[in-house]
Amino acid sequence: MSDDPLGSESTTAVPRHNGQSFVASGGVSGGGVSGDTYASSLVTAGTRSTGAMPLQPTRGKRTPSKSFEVIPKVKHTCSALFATCLDNLDLALDHNEGFFLRSNAIEQVKDTLSELWNVRSQREEPFREVINMLQGIFAQRTVNDFTTDKLNCLRSAFKRLHENPVYDDATANEITVKLLNGGIDVFRELE
Repeated sequence: MSDDPLGSESTTAVPRHNGQSFVASGGVSGGGVSGDTYASSLVTAGTRSTGAMPLQPTRGKRTPSKSFEVIPKVKHTCSALFATCLDNLDLALDHNEGFFLRSNAIEQVKDTLSELWNVRSQREEPFREVINMLQGIFAQRTVNDFTTDKLNCLRSAFKRLHENPVYDDATANEITVKLLNGGIDVFRELE
């Protein structure tokens, strides 16, 4: 034992590898050296000396989400944008032989999907998923990839989106299945 500069009664000088020493209160074998003694104001999930976790972990538990209320103005904007997509798909279907008109109509659908993506933060999560899926369908595909049958399938999906002001998981699943049944690989961009 040695003299304690802090005034505790039981102290031990512990040598370090570089020749210096520090003073441990309560003796080294008594367990007095711990983070609990030297960093008592530090807040952690467990004790600093043992690393034990006395608190219950909350990771992995899904917190219930708040009900998401969409502003009527945003609903109207989305409805108008879906109507624009329907008009452009009709134009593409009407000009089956006209490459440039069909190409321009499909490009307009892509642009309108980008506008819908811009309002995604004000919509439900399934709405975001559907718009993302639709953008993936149009990404890196040429006009020739969109046959008349596929355009009709896309048109029916957009019509369903236009008619439905509220989007939930069932709506997203219905549209996904409709597109898959129509021969459109909605998972192509995920590969």
